[in-house]
Amino acid sequence: MQKNQRIKLYLIVSTFLFFIVYTLEQAFELKHTNLEDITLKDINKVIKTRATIESQTIIKNHSFFILKNKQTKIKAVFFKLNETLEKSKDYEIIGKITPYENKPQITIIEICEKKCYN
Repeated sequence: MQKNQRIKLYLIVSTFLFFIVYTLEQAFELKHTNLEDITLKDINKVIKTRATIESQTIIKNHSFFILKNKQTKIKAVFFKLNETLEKSKDYEIIGKITPYENKPQITIIEICEKKCYN
């Protein structure tokens, strides 16, 4: 193969791989879930939501929250968070739905003031 043909082939393959990665990223992007839509049927599902913090308790490097959004409240836990977050701010939360006292709870993976993963 000549050098020009190899360069063209590399460019075509690179462009093709870029579009495959981009398409897969779009397909696996987390969709926004409202707190009021979370039920026990969502156990083990990873979600992205927005909420404000109503209360926070820190016990042995773990933060326990009550999150609220409009009229809905849900408990959440974030392991290894040892800082107090502002209560009136709106946060984006990525977490896994887990059962706690026969109700859904969010085990937080990431909490961001603006957007997680721009």
